[in-house]
Amino acid sequence: MAATLAELRRRGLRLGIVTNGAASVQNAALDGLGVRDAVDAVLISETEGVRKPDAAIFHRAAQRLGVRPDECCFVGDHPTVDIAGAKAAGLHAIWKRTPYWAPAAPVQAIDAIPELLSVALS
Repeated sequence: MAATLAELRRRGLRLGIVTNGAASVQNAALDGLGVRDAVDAVLISETEGVRKPDAAIFHRAAQRLGVRPDECCFVGDHPTVDIAGAKAAGLHAIWKRTPYWAPAAPVQAIDAIPELLSVALS
């Protein structure tokens, strides 16, 4: 994942993480994965006072990245919270396939994060 994030940044993309949950748990996960320095913004629902799928958290992320929502691509694994939420907020959405959930509507999908390098994100 770190190599993919580095390549996306090398290509000039601004990157952010939007996650639901307790700040202590999510911060520990981000630090454990070593991705905090690989992104430009991190929004954690507990800290932000709003949770996915609320459009406000997606719009806030776009604002912090300095782009419009329609210029954003959100990658997530949950069909309602991530995919439907991002789409309703005006973002392009890519579903990271999981064996236990499926989106209700057709959506671009990947099986692994490195596949993002071959997806048209501009």
